[in-house]
Amino acid sequence: MEVDYFKYVDNFSRYKDIKSEVIIERKIKNPKITIAIPTYRRNHLIKNALDSVLNQKDFDNYEVIIVDNDDDFDNKELEKILREYNNEKISYYKNEKNIGMFGNWNRCIELAKGEYVAILNDDDWLEKDFLKEGNAVIKDGFNDGIYIGAKVVDLRVKEKNINNSIKSFIKKYIQLKNMRRLTINNFIIGNKNNSYLLKKEKMIEIGGYNEDFFPIADYVFSVNYCLNNEVYYFKKILYNYGIQENESMNEKTGYLFPRTSFNLRKSILIKLNKNNKFYNKLIETIYEQEKKYVNKFWKINISYDERKINFFILLYLKIRNIITCIY
Repeated sequence: MEVDYFKYVDNFSRYKDIKSEVIIERKIKNPKITIAIPTYRRNHLIKNALDSVLNQKDFDNYEVIIVDNDDDFDNKELEKILREYNNEKISYYKNEKNIGMFGNWNRCIELAKGEYVAILNDDDWLEKDFLKEGNAVIKDGFNDGIYIGAKVVDLRVKEKNINNSIKSFIKKYIQLKNMRRLTINNFIIGNKNNSYLLKKEKMIEIGGYNEDFFPIADYVFSVNYCLNNEVYYFKKILYNYGIQENESMNEKTGYLFPRTSFNLRKSILIKLNKNNKFYNKLIETIYEQEKKYVNKFWKINISYDERKINFFILLYLKIRNIITCIY
Protein backbone atom coordinates (compact mmCIF):
# COMPACT_ATOMS: atom_id res chain seq x y z
CA MET A 1 0.00 0.00 0.00
CA GLU A 2 1.36 3.41 -0.99
CA VAL A 3 2.08 5.70 1.95
CA ASP A 4 0.79 9.28 1.84
CA TYR A 5 3.39 11.32 3.71
CA PHE A 6 1.60 14.59 3.02
CA LYS A 7 -1.85 13.73 4.37
CA TYR A 8 -2.99 15.76 7.39
CA VAL A 9 -3.38 13.74 10.59
CA ASP A 10 -4.21 15.25 13.98
CA ASN A 11 -1.56 13.44 15.97
CA PHE A 12 -2.29 15.46 19.11
CA SER A 13 -5.69 13.79 19.42
CA ARG A 14 -4.15 10.33 19.86
CA TYR A 15 -3.32 11.03 23.50
CA LYS A 16 -5.88 13.67 24.40
CA ASP A 17 -7.20 11.51 27.27
CA ILE A 18 -3.74 11.10 28.82
CA LYS A 19 -2.85 13.99 31.10
CA SER A 20 0.51 15.48 31.94
CA GLU A 21 0.74 16.33 35.62
CA VAL A 22 2.62 19.51 36.46
CA ILE A 23 5.24 18.76 39.10
CA ILE A 24 7.13 22.07 38.99
CA GLU A 25 5.19 25.03 37.64
CA ARG A 26 6.73 27.81 35.59
CA LYS A 27 6.87 31.42 36.71
CA ILE A 28 7.37 32.85 33.22
CA LYS A 29 4.00 34.13 31.96
CA ASN A 30 4.36 34.99 28.26
CA PRO A 31 7.70 33.75 26.92
CA LYS A 32 8.52 34.32 23.28
CA ILE A 33 10.36 31.01 23.00
CA THR A 34 9.91 27.64 24.66
CA ILE A 35 12.79 25.21 24.83
CA ALA A 36 11.12 21.83 25.39
CA ILE A 37 13.14 18.83 26.59
CA PRO A 38 11.37 15.47 26.23
CA THR A 39 12.96 12.79 28.38
CA TYR A 40 12.63 9.20 29.55
CA ARG A 41 14.86 7.71 32.25
CA ARG A 42 18.03 9.51 31.24
CA ASN A 43 18.62 11.67 34.28
CA HIS A 44 22.39 11.28 33.90
CA LEU A 45 22.24 13.13 30.58
CA ILE A 46 19.69 15.87 31.08
CA LYS A 47 21.82 18.26 33.15
CA ASN A 48 24.09 19.02 30.20
CA ALA A 49 21.10 19.84 27.98
CA LEU A 50 19.42 21.93 30.68
CA ASP A 51 22.60 23.82 31.58
CA SER A 52 23.07 24.76 27.92
CA VAL A 53 19.59 26.33 27.94
CA LEU A 54 19.95 28.19 31.22
CA ASN A 55 23.36 29.56 30.18
CA GLN A 56 22.03 31.37 27.09
CA LYS A 57 23.55 34.81 26.56
CA ASP A 58 21.79 38.13 25.91
CA PHE A 59 18.28 36.73 25.54
CA ASP A 60 15.99 36.17 28.49
CA ASN A 61 12.42 35.93 27.18
CA TYR A 62 12.16 32.14 27.22
CA GLU A 63 11.00 29.20 29.30
CA VAL A 64 12.27 25.64 29.50
CA ILE A 65 9.87 22.75 30.00
CA ILE A 66 10.84 19.16 30.74
CA VAL A 67 8.23 16.56 29.79
CA ASP A 68 8.91 13.21 31.42
CA ASN A 69 7.56 10.11 29.68
CA ASP A 70 8.27 7.89 32.68
CA ASP A 71 4.91 7.08 34.26
CA ASP A 72 6.49 5.80 37.49
CA PHE A 73 5.38 8.53 39.86
CA ASP A 74 7.32 6.95 42.72
CA ASN A 75 10.55 7.83 40.94
CA LYS A 76 11.43 11.30 42.26
CA GLU A 77 15.04 11.42 41.07
CA LEU A 78 14.49 13.83 38.16
CA GLU A 79 12.23 16.05 40.24
CA LYS A 80 14.98 16.32 42.83
CA ILE A 81 17.55 17.29 40.19
CA LEU A 82 15.29 19.99 38.75
CA ARG A 83 14.32 21.44 42.13
CA GLU A 84 17.98 21.90 42.96
CA TYR A 85 18.19 24.42 40.11
CA ASN A 86 15.58 26.61 41.82
CA ASN A 87 15.12 28.46 38.53
CA GLU A 88 11.87 30.25 37.66
CA LYS A 89 12.22 29.36 33.98
CA ILE A 90 11.90 25.61 34.61
CA SER A 91 8.64 23.69 34.46
CA TYR A 92 8.44 19.95 34.88
CA TYR A 93 5.62 17.70 33.67
CA LYS A 94 5.14 13.97 34.02
CA ASN A 95 2.85 12.02 31.69
CA GLU A 96 0.27 9.74 33.33
CA LYS A 97 1.19 7.06 30.77
CA ASN A 98 4.10 6.58 28.43
CA ILE A 99 2.93 7.98 25.09
CA GLY A 100 6.00 7.07 23.03
CA MET A 101 8.84 9.24 21.82
CA PHE A 102 6.96 11.15 19.11
CA GLY A 103 3.84 11.37 21.26
CA ASN A 104 5.96 13.06 23.90
CA TRP A 105 7.36 15.51 21.36
CA ASN A 106 3.78 16.45 20.48
CA ARG A 107 2.99 16.89 24.16
CA CYS A 108 5.96 19.24 24.40
CA ILE A 109 4.42 21.37 21.67
CA GLU A 110 1.02 21.38 23.39
CA LEU A 111 2.44 22.41 26.77
CA ALA A 112 4.67 25.15 25.37
CA LYS A 113 3.65 28.72 26.18
CA GLY A 114 6.06 30.36 23.78
CA GLU A 115 5.17 31.71 20.35
CA TYR A 116 8.13 29.70 19.03
CA VAL A 117 9.21 26.23 20.07
CA ALA A 118 12.52 24.40 19.97
CA ILE A 119 12.66 20.74 20.95
CA LEU A 120 15.97 19.85 22.56
CA ASN A 121 16.71 16.15 22.97
CA ASP A 122 17.94 15.33 26.45
CA ASP A 123 21.37 14.26 25.14
CA ASP A 124 21.85 17.30 22.90
CA TRP A 125 22.95 20.79 23.86
CA LEU A 126 22.82 24.38 22.60
CA GLU A 127 25.57 26.89 21.99
CA LYS A 128 25.28 29.98 24.19
CA ASP A 129 24.08 32.20 21.32
CA PHE A 130 21.34 29.86 20.08
CA LEU A 131 18.44 31.99 21.36
CA LYS A 132 20.02 35.39 20.79
CA GLU A 133 20.99 34.62 17.20
CA GLY A 134 17.79 32.71 16.43
CA ASN A 135 15.56 35.46 17.81
CA ALA A 136 17.44 38.11 15.83
CA VAL A 137 16.81 36.21 12.59
CA ILE A 138 13.11 35.78 13.39
CA LYS A 139 12.80 39.51 14.10
CA ASP A 140 14.30 40.24 10.68
CA GLY A 141 11.14 38.86 9.09
CA PHE A 142 11.71 35.11 8.94
CA ASN A 143 8.79 34.64 11.26
CA ASP A 144 7.29 31.33 10.10
CA GLY A 145 10.36 29.69 11.55
CA ILE A 146 13.97 28.80 10.93
CA TYR A 147 16.18 25.76 10.99
CA ILE A 148 19.58 26.43 12.54
CA GLY A 149 22.94 24.87 11.77
CA ALA A 150 23.83 21.77 13.78
CA LYS A 151 26.78 19.48 14.12
CA VAL A 152 26.82 15.82 15.02
CA VAL A 153 29.11 14.97 17.93
CA ASP A 154 29.85 11.26 18.27
CA LEU A 155 30.53 10.98 21.99
CA ARG A 156 31.39 7.30 21.68
CA VAL A 157 34.49 7.81 19.52
CA LYS A 158 36.47 11.02 19.95
CA GLU A 159 38.35 10.68 16.66
CA LYS A 160 35.11 11.03 14.66
CA ASN A 161 34.68 14.58 15.91
CA ILE A 162 37.73 15.81 14.00
CA ASN A 163 35.69 15.55 10.82
CA ASN A 164 32.88 17.47 12.48
CA SER A 165 35.32 20.30 13.25
CA ILE A 166 36.39 20.44 9.61
CA LYS A 167 32.77 20.46 8.44
CA SER A 168 31.92 23.15 10.99
CA PHE A 169 34.78 25.30 9.67
CA ILE A 170 33.56 24.90 6.10
CA LYS A 171 29.99 25.76 7.04
CA LYS A 172 31.09 28.79 9.04
CA TYR A 173 33.58 30.38 6.68
CA ILE A 174 33.16 29.05 3.14
CA GLN A 175 29.43 28.85 2.45
CA LEU A 176 28.13 31.73 0.41
CA LYS A 177 24.94 32.82 2.18
CA ASN A 178 23.86 32.99 5.82
CA MET A 179 20.20 32.42 4.96
CA ARG A 180 18.49 30.26 2.37
CA ARG A 181 14.87 29.37 1.80
CA LEU A 182 14.01 25.81 2.68
CA THR A 183 11.59 23.99 0.41
CA ILE A 184 10.80 20.30 0.21
CA ASN A 185 13.25 20.15 -2.70
CA ASN A 186 16.01 20.48 -0.08
CA PHE A 187 14.69 17.40 1.72
CA ILE A 188 15.38 15.12 -1.24
CA ILE A 189 18.91 14.81 0.11
CA GLY A 190 18.07 14.42 3.77
CA ASN A 191 16.51 15.62 7.00
CA LYS A 192 17.47 18.86 8.73
CA ASN A 193 17.53 17.45 12.27
CA ASN A 194 15.59 19.12 15.10
CA SER A 195 17.64 22.31 15.37
CA TYR A 196 14.83 24.76 14.81
CA LEU A 197 12.70 27.60 16.10
CA LEU A 198 9.21 27.05 14.70
CA LYS A 199 5.86 28.70 15.38
CA LYS A 200 3.79 26.68 17.81
CA GLU A 201 0.48 27.41 16.05
CA LYS A 202 1.87 26.23 12.72
CA MET A 203 3.32 23.06 14.26
CA ILE A 204 -0.18 22.30 15.49
CA GLU A 205 -1.73 23.20 12.12
CA ILE A 206 0.21 20.45 10.34
CA GLY A 207 -0.77 17.88 12.99
CA GLY A 208 2.54 17.44 14.80
CA TYR A 209 4.72 14.32 14.63
CA ASN A 210 3.14 11.17 13.23
CA GLU A 211 4.47 8.08 15.02
CA ASP A 212 3.20 5.88 12.17
CA PHE A 213 6.25 7.08 10.24
CA PHE A 214 8.76 5.76 12.77
CA PRO A 215 11.73 6.10 12.66
CA ILE A 216 11.58 9.12 10.31
CA ALA A 217 8.60 10.96 11.85
CA ASP A 218 10.83 14.00 12.44
CA TYR A 219 11.88 13.92 8.77
CA VAL A 220 8.25 13.77 7.60
CA PHE A 221 7.29 16.54 10.05
CA SER A 222 10.00 18.86 8.68
CA VAL A 223 8.98 18.17 5.09
CA ASN A 224 5.37 19.06 5.82
CA TYR A 225 6.23 22.13 7.87
CA CYS A 226 8.38 23.51 5.04
CA LEU A 227 5.77 22.52 2.45
CA ASN A 228 3.11 24.59 4.22
CA ASN A 229 5.18 27.53 5.50
CA GLU A 230 7.91 29.93 4.46
CA VAL A 231 10.93 28.58 6.29
CA TYR A 232 14.62 29.47 6.11
CA TYR A 233 17.86 27.80 7.08
CA PHE A 234 20.31 29.87 9.15
CA LYS A 235 23.72 28.38 8.59
CA LYS A 236 25.42 29.28 11.89
CA ILE A 237 26.11 26.14 13.91
CA LEU A 238 24.41 26.61 17.26
CA TYR A 239 23.03 23.14 18.04
CA ASN A 240 24.95 20.00 19.02
CA TYR A 241 23.43 16.62 18.21
CA GLY A 242 25.03 14.07 20.53
CA ILE A 243 25.37 10.41 19.62
CA GLN A 244 25.67 8.12 22.62
CA GLU A 245 22.37 6.52 23.69
CA ASN A 246 20.02 7.67 20.94
CA GLU A 247 16.80 5.86 20.07
CA SER A 248 18.12 6.05 16.51
CA MET A 249 21.01 3.74 17.45
CA ASN A 250 18.95 0.61 18.18
CA GLU A 251 18.89 -2.34 15.79
CA LYS A 252 15.28 -1.97 14.66
CA THR A 253 15.89 1.66 13.72
CA GLY A 254 19.09 0.76 11.91
CA TYR A 255 17.20 -1.58 9.60
CA LEU A 256 14.22 0.71 9.04
CA PHE A 257 15.92 4.07 8.61
CA PRO A 258 17.47 3.71 5.12
CA ARG A 259 14.38 2.15 3.51
CA THR A 260 11.82 4.53 5.04
CA SER A 261 13.99 7.54 4.17
CA PHE A 262 14.27 6.29 0.59
CA ASN A 263 10.48 5.91 0.36
CA LEU A 264 9.95 9.46 1.59
CA ARG A 265 12.45 10.85 -0.92
CA LYS A 266 10.70 8.95 -3.70
CA SER A 267 7.39 10.52 -2.65
CA ILE A 268 8.98 13.98 -2.69
CA LEU A 269 10.25 13.40 -6.23
CA ILE A 270 6.78 12.40 -7.38
CA LYS A 271 5.18 15.42 -5.69
CA LEU A 272 7.72 17.76 -7.33
CA ASN A 273 7.45 16.04 -10.72
CA LYS A 274 11.15 15.20 -10.53
CA ASN A 275 10.81 11.45 -10.85
CA ASN A 276 13.49 11.31 -13.55
CA LYS A 277 16.73 9.44 -14.18
CA PHE A 278 19.07 11.89 -12.42
CA TYR A 279 17.02 12.22 -9.24
CA ASN A 280 16.33 8.51 -9.06
CA LYS A 281 20.06 7.87 -9.34
CA LEU A 282 20.59 10.51 -6.64
CA ILE A 283 18.27 8.93 -4.09
CA GLU A 284 19.52 5.44 -4.96
CA THR A 285 23.09 6.56 -4.19
CA ILE A 286 21.99 8.15 -0.91
CA TYR A 287 20.08 4.97 -0.03
CA GLU A 288 23.12 2.73 -0.49
CA GLN A 289 25.33 5.25 1.34
CA GLU A 290 22.94 5.25 4.30
CA LYS A 291 23.01 1.46 4.48
CA LYS A 292 26.79 1.63 4.36
CA TYR A 293 26.71 4.20 7.19
CA VAL A 294 24.46 1.93 9.28
CA ASN A 295 26.95 -0.91 8.83
CA LYS A 296 29.83 1.27 9.95
CA PHE A 297 28.33 3.18 12.87
CA TRP A 298 25.41 1.01 14.01
CA LYS A 299 27.51 -2.15 13.68
CA ILE A 300 24.51 -3.86 12.07
CA ASN A 301 25.05 -6.11 9.09
CA ILE A 302 22.81 -4.60 6.40
CA SER A 303 23.70 -5.52 2.84
CA TYR A 304 24.38 -2.68 0.42
CA ASP A 305 25.49 -2.51 -3.20
CA GLU A 306 28.68 -0.50 -3.71
CA ARG A 307 28.06 -0.54 -7.47
CA LYS A 308 24.94 1.60 -7.03
CA ILE A 309 26.88 4.36 -5.26
CA ASN A 310 27.58 6.78 -8.08
CA PHE A 311 30.91 8.62 -7.74
CA PHE A 312 29.72 11.68 -9.67
CA ILE A 313 26.58 11.93 -7.53
CA LEU A 314 28.74 11.87 -4.39
CA LEU A 315 30.96 14.58 -5.87
CA TYR A 316 27.88 16.65 -6.68
CA LEU A 317 26.66 16.30 -3.10
CA LYS A 318 30.01 17.33 -1.64
CA ILE A 319 30.27 20.40 -3.86
CA ARG A 320 26.68 21.33 -3.09
CA ASN A 321 27.36 21.02 0.62
CA ILE A 322 30.26 23.44 0.40
CA ILE A 323 28.77 26.17 -1.78
CA THR A 324 25.34 26.27 -0.19
CA CYS A 325 24.18 26.43 3.38
CA ILE A 326 21.66 23.61 2.92
CA TYR A 327 23.33 20.59 4.44
